[in-house]
Amino acid sequence: MESSFETRLKEMSELLSSKYKLDLPAIYSFRKDLHKHPETAFKEVKTKEKLIAYLVNQGAKIEDIKHFAITGFTYDIVGTAPPQGSAMAIGIRADIDALPMKELNTFPHASIYPDVGHMCGHDGHAATLIGTAEVLLRIRSQIPSNKTVRLIFQPGEEGANGGGKMVAEGALDGLNDVYALHSGFYPFWQILCKGGRSNVFKSYWFRYRNNRKRLARGLSRKRK
Repeated sequence: MESSFETRLKEMSELLSSKYKLDLPAIYSFRKDLHKHPETAFKEVKTKEKLIAYLVNQGAKIEDIKHFAITGFTYDIVGTAPPQGSAMAIGIRADIDALPMKELNTFPHASIYPDVGHMCGHDGHAATLIGTAEVLLRIRSQIPSNKTVRLIFQPGEEGANGGGKMVAEGALDGLNDVYALHSGFYPFWQILCKGGRSNVFKSYWFRYRNNRKRLARGLSRKRK
């Protein structure tokens, strides 16, 4: 007997598959492969190669990929439909690094490395952005030509200032807004939206408004 979660997942899978031709099983497999082969800050070489290969397979042009912060990169999806309203460029960001810690899980896609594991969900974040990219690339003809979505794959989130390096190198230049998510201990099918800082620990936070960049260092603090 299927659980309510499995039923909802099946319904969502059928909707995305029928409406956007999204291959969810392939994305699930991709996420498991990332989980099985984790790489820590600025060593995400194979991870980056896999992400780029997946994007190119979905129609992204490899020559338009821009590289930042050693193992980070961005890709702009520009609409091809007639322009509408004011020009707008937004970014969607996912972190891609793993943690230098042992994974205790025993499922088939557990880390093959003794002291490295995707214990903070970045494999899921990266796969989510890949799925988002797949949909956006498929509906590019419905997006106005003066609208851009920038995919941002950030390395070194775990205490290595990967975000700061990408900002300093211009990865967010020209964007009006940037969006990101983090998996958490919330009920299935619920999304927590919070203004300002959330889940910040010795990291960076930033916001864009009217092309004016504001960057502030988050304060180190103990989780309560």
